[in-house]
Amino acid sequence: QTRKKCPDILIVPPDFATYVSMSEQLMNFLKQTAPVVEQYSIDEAFCDMTGTGLLYGDPVAFAHQLKDDILNRFGFTVNIGISTNKLLAKMASDFKKPDRVHSLFSHEIADKMWPLPVEDLFMVGRATARRLHRININTIGDLAQADPGLLQRLFKSHGILIRQYANGIDPTPVVPN
Repeated sequence: QTRKKCPDILIVPPDFATYVSMSEQLMNFLKQTAPVVEQYSIDEAFCDMTGTGLLYGDPVAFAHQLKDDILNRFGFTVNIGISTNKLLAKMASDFKKPDRVHSLFSHEIADKMWPLPVEDLFMVGRATARRLHRININTIGDLAQADPGLLQRLFKSHGILIRQYANGIDPTPVVPN
């Protein structure tokens, strides 16, 4: 389809070995920076920065410095999400790309997360989103306020989980791996 629209396009195959190498280098760098690092995927990690305030100062300012350090050291951009748990940090990192730092603290959930479409919530796939839309749950805020009994009847334990996520609740710790 791309070649039909752009017949002169040059398509370069990915260099997966370089991607893996850069991922390993980034993870090692993060492990030198953060007390606890959990690699989530080849290009995502959670860093638990608890107790580093005296060392690094303001978390948002430090995240900007870290983002710039990564660009200067490795030559690629990253998004950094800052919060008190993994879910909110992940949501924040996805707000606007590229090369950004976003926060999503509990007092920001209603303004920053609840207006988003329900399908933007982590763990809400296309099929779940369609079923939620059918019962007029269209935003993350709608889901946060939805009747937990109804969600449990329709989605079993997953309904309770996604309602908790819509309210910013995620008790899972950052676990080094």
